[in-house]
Amino acid sequence: MAGRDIKSDPTSGKLEILDLTDANFVAGGGNFYEKDKWNKAAAAENTVQSHCFEMTTLKEIKLPKSLRAIKSESFKQSNKLTAITIPEEVTEVGDNAFEGCSSLVTFDFPKVTKIAGSVLANCTALTKITIPATVTELSYGMFSGCSSVTEIHIAATTLPNKGWKPFDGIDQRNITLYVPAGCVDMYKADTDWGLFKEIKEEGGTTTPETGVKTIDVKTAGTLSTLVGADKFNLTEIKVTGDINSSDILCLREMAGRDKMNVETSGKLVSLDLSGANIVAGGDSYYKNSTTNLEFTTTANIISEYMFDHCKLESFVFPATATAIEGGAFGSCYNLKGTLTIPDNITRIGNYAFEACVSLEHVVLPAALKYESFSKPDLGSNVFSGCHALKDIVIPEGVTRIRTNAFRDCFELTKVTLPTTVTYIDGDVFKGCKKLAHIFAKREKAPTASYGTFEDGIYPTCTVHVPAGSVGNYKGASYWENFTNIVEGTVDGIGNIEAGHTSKVADGIYTLNGVKVSESNLAPGIYIVRKNGVSMKFVKR
Repeated sequence: MAGRDIKSDPTSGKLEILDLTDANFVAGGGNFYEKDKWNKAAAAENTVQSHCFEMTTLKEIKLPKSLRAIKSESFKQSNKLTAITIPEEVTEVGDNAFEGCSSLVTFDFPKVTKIAGSVLANCTALTKITIPATVTELSYGMFSGCSSVTEIHIAATTLPNKGWKPFDGIDQRNITLYVPAGCVDMYKADTDWGLFKEIKEEGGTTTPETGVKTIDVKTAGTLSTLVGADKFNLTEIKVTGDINSSDILCLREMAGRDKMNVETSGKLVSLDLSGANIVAGGDSYYKNSTTNLEFTTTANIISEYMFDHCKLESFVFPATATAIEGGAFGSCYNLKGTLTIPDNITRIGNYAFEACVSLEHVVLPAALKYESFSKPDLGSNVFSGCHALKDIVIPEGVTRIRTNAFRDCFELTKVTLPTTVTYIDGDVFKGCKKLAHIFAKREKAPTASYGTFEDGIYPTCTVHVPAGSVGNYKGASYWENFTNIVEGTVDGIGNIEAGHTSKVADGIYTLNGVKVSESNLAPGIYIVRKNGVSMKFVKR
């Protein structure tokens, strides 16, 4: 059907397009190729055998998803072939496999470890070749006679071992080599790689790839390989499967920071790990340059400094994560909008979100424990320096808010304290000069400390307390300094026509009393008003 018989002689077949995506190669049957008594071939499981598509009329072919190997000379001299789809799982492409495929324009190698000899020899129309990070060995004359090649992209961060004259037969002076970030000098110093016309970092002059790309990590530690040449060019990804320290390092590099916290060319701003599981193992993802301590992953934990200083603008937590450790998102200056921390997270460490200066809203989980003592406390400096943070609702169960937790949250206007808070450390709200409403649900005033509140807010900030509790607050240290302590709504919706709730129209309101549309509702905390009844809800 594709123009060749068992002896490779021409037939009248005219097959040009062949889709084998859902087919499987299995052993059995007779030979499909018998050039002579020395040259024979039969089918084998999950393999394109030698000579299988040699000299055919095919223009396009999609190989089976189950394929694992492409043997030598399997597509040799198929000179009409313009497009081929090879599954990533293929780990072997043999010698001369595509020799003489003179209509191929681009070729992306699958996850092979070796580039075989003359594998693309005399592919004269070929302009671009992509080599994966998995490659560790190069063979003789891999691209010999590929006279039109202008660019080669390689994702390997370690120089592959070379056979004799791997680039024989191509003019390297006319080809630009693209390499991973930080690897230019390494490739330039090599006697063979260094002969290319130019050696550039991948992504240095390329428009970032947009749209969410989902990457399923079947084996922990392989994310960098799966991302390949796109590593420093992707802006939005969703990662599923098990990920370890090596994968976290890859994500850090993609999001603008390497292991030593040095800036990279990575462009990743949106990261969704909702379908990922953090597991132990792999190389360290962060090294403290002062102490030389190195950090690795622990199962189901967003560990210390995991995304410190990264360029991330949005982040979705793993559904299996149980804790966020100290400094995990420290100085993520671009993290913005609303961050929802799911209820599966029960512990947030000190400094976890320090200096996330663009973050406006945070939805905290239902139950929290302090990182060191397993107490239901909110850790110190956890949101300090979050300049854009507008409001915060501390969940029920938290008994203590520790030092500097919200220090210098310059835009903070409203705080809701649960019935369980009994102690607020010093400087918790220091620098929060715009704080206008504190909704304190506890009848007895929580113990405050020196500097708990910014001095300048006492005349302007209103403290809303439960009915019958005004005296308790006016008689308590530091609370007594507030000019306005009033009884009434303590659920954070006091601005919805306080005192006239019967006149509030049904609908959905922000915590500031602004009515919003149900369509395209962003994640956050809202009040639903229906038939004269108000109810708080969280959209995640």
